[in-house]
Formats: sequence, structure tokens, C-alpha cells
Amino acid sequence: MTDVEANKTVKKPQSINIDGIVWLTVWFCLNIGVTIMNKAFFKWYSFTFPITLSLIHMVCSSLGSFAVMKASGIRMQVLEGSDNIPIVLFSLLFTANIVVGNSALRWVNVSLVQVVRSLIPGITMVLSTRLLGKSYTRQYYYIIGLVCFGVTIASLGEVEFNALGFSLTLLVCFLSSLKSVMTNKFLVGKLQFHPFELLFRMSSLASIQMALVGWWFESEDVGKWWSVVSDEEGSIDPQAFGLALAANGAMAFLLNYSNFMTTKKTSALTVTVAGNVKHILTIVLSIVVFQNPISFMNGLGTVITLLGAILYSGYDYARKNWK
Repeated sequence: MTDVEANKTVKKPQSINIDGIVWLTVWFCLNIGVTIMNKAFFKWYSFTFPITLSLIHMVCSSLGSFAVMKASGIRMQVLEGSDNIPIVLFSLLFTANIVVGNSALRWVNVSLVQVVRSLIPGITMVLSTRLLGKSYTRQYYYIIGLVCFGVTIASLGEVEFNALGFSLTLLVCFLSSLKSVMTNKFLVGKLQFHPFELLFRMSSLASIQMALVGWWFESEDVGKWWSVVSDEEGSIDPQAFGLALAANGAMAFLLNYSNFMTTKKTSALTVTVAGNVKHILTIVLSIVVFQNPISFMNGLGTVITLLGAILYSGYDYARKNWK
């Protein structure tokens, strides 16, 4: 063998992660689809009942997660009496987060919701320092400051601004951040639930809670809405609308499942980049689908916010990878 031949390196073609691509695509489409579909129910069908819609999501998530656990052989943990208290309290937070999130979509545009939700990493940082004792570098705070500035500009420039919807969006940002911090405790803390066991427990309890609250606040209005639309000939096909609601609920569960599979089949960097692309595409599609008016300030604030979100996720990934 000659020296030239010895120094030759045979490059093997890298195998394409087909599973990862498939699950990433599914997660991507479901993430955008569920958000757009929820808004469509409110805007196009006047189905302005966020608790009822959330209940459908939770029932489907409960059934779906139970099926996954049975098929995968995941066993439920036997809890002590004292362990049930934090589970029930966490389920209340879980319920509030979903109901408030869907309620916000009723009052404000999807594009503004997506922009304001960029505050979630910053709020999570604050809660993590207070509840988990974590610390962050100065660069994190600079980036979050940029995000806050962008959200402020975008909100001030919102043409169809609604104070109630904006307040609910801010509230859901806080609830989402708190849920994220508490979820971490349940997945890696004392109990160490499997993600699907935690989803099953939360969605089952949330279904009961939403059914009670929905019956009290929305049952009469849902009945009135149905009597009106059913009397209007050609207004809504009951079977088609029922299938649409069922599909929406199934998509909500599959979104959770695809999120789990995407994280498992790909890398943290892939999920991070896809999350930012999803963020941008959801805003663009919502503007196209719902014809939301955009002012210069709103557009500028959106761009600044998205830039801050990309910087945050990139810096956060680099820090974790360096460690």
C-alpha cells in the first residue's frame, strides 16, 4: 500500500434521520394547526367558549395518553396520600394555563399572542431564580430586555388592541412559565413521573375541573349558540362541526405526543431552531389567514421580539452545550 493510499480517508455518507424529520414535520404542522384552528372556531364560527374547547382538548389528551401508556407498558405510580396534594394543586395550574390561553385567543390576534408569548423565557428565568435557586449570566438579561422592548413596541402598534385580551395573554405567559418550572419538579424531582403519566394525570383532573367550571359558566350560552346556528339553514353542518372539534382535540393530544417524539428523535438544537421558525411562520400565517391589519410599529416590534427570541434560544443552547 502506498503512502497516498494509506492517507486516503473513505468518507461514508451520513445517514439521514428520517424518523427525526418525520416527527419534526408532524410537530411543526400540529403546533401551527392547533393555534390557527382554535382562533378559527372563535372568529369564523362564533364558538366563543374557551372552557368547552379546552375540555375537548383535555378529554382527548387523557384518552390518548392512557392509550400510549397501555401500549408502551408504562405503569402508573402508586402515590401516598400526601403526594396527591401537590398533584391536585398542579392540575389547577395546568387547567388555568390552558383555559386562559384559549380565552386570550378569543380577544386578540394570533400574531400578537405569539409576540407576547416571547416573554415566557424571561418570566421563567425570574421564577427559576426565586423557586429553584438558579442564576443566569448578564447576557440573558440583556436579551430579555430586548424582547421586552420589542413586545412593548408591537403592543403599542397593535391596530385591534384589546385590553382584556392583552391582560389574559400576559397572565398566560406567567402561568406557562410557572407550569414549566413546576413540571421540571415533577419530572426530575421526588416522584419522577414519565411524561405521559404526568400528562394523563393532569389531563384527567383538568377534564373534571373544566367540566364543572364549563357547566357553570358556559353550558347555557353553548345551548343558545347551538339553537341559533342550527336554526340558520346552511349555517353549520352539525356533523362536520362535531368532527372538526374532535379533530381539534385529537390534534391537541398528538401535539404533546409529537413534541415528546421530536425531542427524543432529534437534538436540542434542532428543536430550538424549529421552535423559532414555527414562531415566525405562525405569525405570518395568522396574518394571511385572518387578514390582521399590521401597523409599522407593530411590524417593527414583532421583528425586534423575534430577533430577541432567536438570540435567547441560540445563546441558551450555546451555554448548555459549552457546559
